[in-house]
Amino acid sequence: MISFRARRHQVTFFSHAVGAVLIAALASCGGNADVPAEPNVANTYTIGGAVSGLAGTGLVLQDNGGNDLTIAANGGFSFTTPLANGASYSVTVKTPPGAPAQTCTVNNGNGTVAGANVNNVAVVCATNTYTVSGAVSGLAGSGLVLQDNGGNDLIAANGSFTFTAPLASGASYAVTIKTQPYQPLQTCTVTGNSGTSMANVISVAVTCGAPVPRFAYVANNGSVSNSVSAYAVNATTGALTAIGSAPTDIAPASVTVDPTGKFAYVVNAGNYNVSSYAIDATTGALTGVGAVVTGSIPYSIVVTR
Repeated sequence: MISFRARRHQVTFFSHAVGAVLIAALASCGGNADVPAEPNVANTYTIGGAVSGLAGTGLVLQDNGGNDLTIAANGGFSFTTPLANGASYSVTVKTPPGAPAQTCTVNNGNGTVAGANVNNVAVVCATNTYTVSGAVSGLAGSGLVLQDNGGNDLIAANGSFTFTAPLASGASYAVTIKTQPYQPLQTCTVTGNSGTSMANVISVAVTCGAPVPRFAYVANNGSVSNSVSAYAVNATTGALTAIGSAPTDIAPASVTVDPTGKFAYVVNAGNYNVSSYAIDATTGALTGVGAVVTGSIPYSIVVTR
């Protein structure tokens, strides 16, 4: 029979043996029973690059459909949220810039983080350009020339037209008529011809009126005639139709019509003067408006533009 004193000695021996085993185990792991091990934290890396060509405001970029980043100027950028090694990234344009409106293209915007910061994403912005166009109606003659902003001449025909030079977003346009059509002569007007290009302009309308009547005049030099005959000109065939005559002074030698078609001038060789006439734009009839004295035996007259 084991005595109580012997049992107490055995328990004490056992407790010391267990403690020795635990200390040996901790020593073999190099650990410290009083300090917990630190967790394994993965490295993270930033996603960035550079913006060029930015002229407008309001450009917003995104990475992986979030982490919005507003860009105010050209130069470098970096998203605020880093990514772990091996994570995918996808840089896109959430909001393109405006004032002026621009289109921005992302290059090198997709990939996988490979143990380093990504800094080669390139965002290139270009200002949008727009065309100026419209339509011509009622044109019967030839030679109609349009202009935009005092240049970029366009020879127009019936139907749609588009100027060759596009305009930057926000630029002004002003379409005018440089040359009215002729053969037959017409007068064309422009509506919707000015504004600011915020999109392709398609509302310019050029409307040409009915052909302006054309007339011919002949000086009749003779002791009896002393007149100028008027004729209507057929715009298609060129045939003449007599519409009347007007008296002149003695021995009319020649007649000239001014470039606007409003007035006619007859040189009277017999009485050394020039008679002036107003032309009725509808009928071609002549109405005398006076005469001026010339030198001896005038023969011809020229009217400048």
